[in-house]
Amino acid sequence: MPKTSFLPLLILLPLSLLGQELLRLPLSEQKSVPRIKVLDQFRNSVQQRDHPVSVPLQSNFLNQETILGVTQYDLQTNAASQNRIVAGEDGYKAGVWMHSQTFDLSYPDRGTGFNEYVDGNWSARPDLRLESTRTGWPSLTRLSDGTLHIVTHTGGQNLLSLRREAGSASWVETEIPNNTPEGLLWPRSASGGPDGLSIHVLALTTPVDDLGGQEYLGMNGHPLYYRSLDGGLTWDKTDVVIPGLDSTNYYEIEGDTYAIAARDNTVAIAVFGIWGDISLYKSFDNGDTWERTVVNDFPLDKYQVDDGYTQDDIPEDPFAPSLLSIYTSDGSGGLALDQDGLAHITYADAYVQDSVLDDSTSRFYPGWSGISYWNETMLQPALVASLLDYNNNDTIDLTFNSIARYGNGTTTSMPVITTDEKGGVYIVYSAVAEAYYNELDEQNYRHLLVVKSVDQGQNWGPAYDIINPEFSDPEAFEVFETVFPSVASFVDDTLHILYQQDFFPGYLAIDVDDMPAENYAVYTGIPVSFIPNAASVAVKNAQLIDFSVFPNPVKNSLTVELDANLDENKFLEIFNAQGQRLGEWRSTDTKTSLDLSQFIDGIYFLKITAKNKVGYKSLIKG
Repeated sequence: MPKTSFLPLLILLPLSLLGQELLRLPLSEQKSVPRIKVLDQFRNSVQQRDHPVSVPLQSNFLNQETILGVTQYDLQTNAASQNRIVAGEDGYKAGVWMHSQTFDLSYPDRGTGFNEYVDGNWSARPDLRLESTRTGWPSLTRLSDGTLHIVTHTGGQNLLSLRREAGSASWVETEIPNNTPEGLLWPRSASGGPDGLSIHVLALTTPVDDLGGQEYLGMNGHPLYYRSLDGGLTWDKTDVVIPGLDSTNYYEIEGDTYAIAARDNTVAIAVFGIWGDISLYKSFDNGDTWERTVVNDFPLDKYQVDDGYTQDDIPEDPFAPSLLSIYTSDGSGGLALDQDGLAHITYADAYVQDSVLDDSTSRFYPGWSGISYWNETMLQPALVASLLDYNNNDTIDLTFNSIARYGNGTTTSMPVITTDEKGGVYIVYSAVAEAYYNELDEQNYRHLLVVKSVDQGQNWGPAYDIINPEFSDPEAFEVFETVFPSVASFVDDTLHILYQQDFFPGYLAIDVDDMPAENYAVYTGIPVSFIPNAASVAVKNAQLIDFSVFPNPVKNSLTVELDANLDENKFLEIFNAQGQRLGEWRSTDTKTSLDLSQFIDGIYFLKITAKNKVGYKSLIKG
């Protein structure tokens, strides 16, 4: 398996939000494949293979990552992630995931896995689901009085509410009322309101496809809104059609292609239209009235697969991989409301096309990449992140066949977003990593990357891979597949992230070579100071220096070996994890020894500057 000699902390130079040149796969690797329908079940047969011998640790040596639970069910979403982790100023944290402990591919025990962090410890990993019946797609929120609320969908395609009051150990289970003819699927929830006790839910009517549904008010899959003002005891709004989020603008909304957020009286819904507009719906009166804003205007209104279109019907696009390809999202995205109620949206870039008009499907390009960002002060979205060039050769060293498929997702997918109280905006996403390869599957792993803005989304720093020896298992991080992230809306000095981890690229619903295996619901807390931003690495028009350091970890003396072709005057600096400069040296040699004996054990960063070149490496002292 190819390995990197080190995991760079700072990979890219700081780039303006509107001026980034981010790398993609070449056009030779941009091939279209048929899109698939969203899933709630798995196929009935699988191929067997050996289990891996390595297993994750309970937590790594820096105690940032913890396994909350184990599940055999490895499809956590069809596209966008739900709100599945909560955190608060009191130190409380909790997470949910789709849980199953059986190898039976009908997963009769599927339901909500739950774990919480109380008094400095996570609870024991659960063996059983919370509910009394088979469910899926849990969405978690915590109310102002400490009540926890989870909404899921049942096998009967109804919405199930689970409610646990603060101080109680019991969950109260009730159905959320609805009068739809074929039920509801794939819910999302958020909480807010003037007293913090309002719960807002968005769910989709069961589509036609293979799930036994039917068109509802002119749409195949119609989003409907539900509201409780008393923490889930009663529901005063049910089956509500939000104006504009209806057949006037869409024919079809696919499962899991939407998000919801709430803060005080402001409620926001984002729809990551695939064959339709990416749009924002916002309420300033706790869900009574709504306003619509188009984020990305899809050129074909209310398009239905196999309707057909010509090149004259769509705008010219120099980046499009083919003449009939149309820019859109892959259905995954995230939504956050900041302290001022401003909506921030991220989504995964994609291209779709429908040139074969008798196949009942369309096509997309899984090799495409790009993470876009938009907020309400912007006229149009901006590209802020993409794949990571681990070896700094200005090329993404991936092939089309090495990309494991996740539904209709692209190489950079599943983005989620959150904000802090200081103007910080953070996007976490799953990206195919050129540096990490599974030789058995002949596919590259996905790692979680994060990008950060410290000025409310105006400028963005480089992507940072959080699946690294500092935050993940140092003995196994190179063979981790990390997908389906969710991030807490509360950010203090830490990003609170829940994601799924296993050892093989892809997942059972798509990959015919996969077998049922253990997957891990993992919590990780990433200090925001570790995530580079444009201000902290402001080196313009510079080239990156590659250099080696040894030993690493280091006890006393560190040797730094540099390229002999560098300018003879080199400036070396060491910073601690808080960004404080602790030492500096000048050198004219290609090999330099640094005395670190007086440094306490911990993580440090070495920066080397030579004329217009700069290099960075992370160090462990201890």
